[in-house]
Amino acid sequence: MAAKTAWRMLPKMLHALKALPRAFRGRVTSSAKRNERSDSAPKSLSGPKTDAEVAPQWIGSSDPALLVAGHSHRYSFLDYFVQSGETAPIAVLNQRDLVALTSDPSTGPIDEYFQIALATARERALPLGLIWDGNQHNWEFLIESEPRFSIFPAIGPWADGYPRPLVPRSLVYELFRFGLAGLRAVLSNVANENVLLFGTPPPKTEEQVRAGISTESVLVGLAEKLGMSSSTLPITPLPIRFELWRMTQELMSEIAAEFRVPFVRVPDEAMVNGALRVDASHPDATHANGLWGEMMVTQVRQLLAAG
Repeated sequence: MAAKTAWRMLPKMLHALKALPRAFRGRVTSSAKRNERSDSAPKSLSGPKTDAEVAPQWIGSSDPALLVAGHSHRYSFLDYFVQSGETAPIAVLNQRDLVALTSDPSTGPIDEYFQIALATARERALPLGLIWDGNQHNWEFLIESEPRFSIFPAIGPWADGYPRPLVPRSLVYELFRFGLAGLRAVLSNVANENVLLFGTPPPKTEEQVRAGISTESVLVGLAEKLGMSSSTLPITPLPIRFELWRMTQELMSEIAAEFRVPFVRVPDEAMVNGALRVDASHPDATHANGLWGEMMVTQVRQLLAAG
């Protein structure tokens, strides 16, 4: 009976989700974008300096032991490099524009950004850690829409007293799987390069999310247009967001295994009760800081040392 109810409510659930202004959902992930102009401060791996406003540029150690490339969570690794006093042996491929999420080998080569990342890893014989998206669950479900829903094993009880019928995990898997097509395209271009796929940061507590939203003038303005504020926006309960995040990690792990690429899981010590540790959190609603980046680099070292 519960399953039938969930299937009947799915169209309404998706309709409610789409009714929420996409600019509001998408803007949640934009805080790190503001920091891109500060990336030119650390040392560059490139030979002649390249204008970061125009082309991808390696930022970090001139003699790295690890290359990092990918979407906005790459800033955690840049922060780690800076916080280390610019001694961490890593280099991060940065660019001004957002890194593409879609790639289709059947219509041409992959995005230039990832071409450069793979070429550098190949030419310098260095391991390359890829960061793919990591905000799927935030884009779609950080702000809770109606009708409310949940995913097993997050069954409540809920502090607000609202019922949240369970929806099949397979439905949400398909939603997230569609957005990972670009990752498959990039990994299909891996030949002899030593590539690893990073897990991405777990969700934040509701308090951290609200604090992060309150610092974003655009988000605050959009909330006001909805008749709300950062303190009254309906944030999806953490247990549900944790399950959604866990599903993205499972899918990426499966894709990594399919392409025989090691998957670097987020260590348990990066979380407290299913949420990103406060001291590993960037002051926005979704991103981690250099401490998380350092934890992930430590995971890579252990993985590579184990052979």
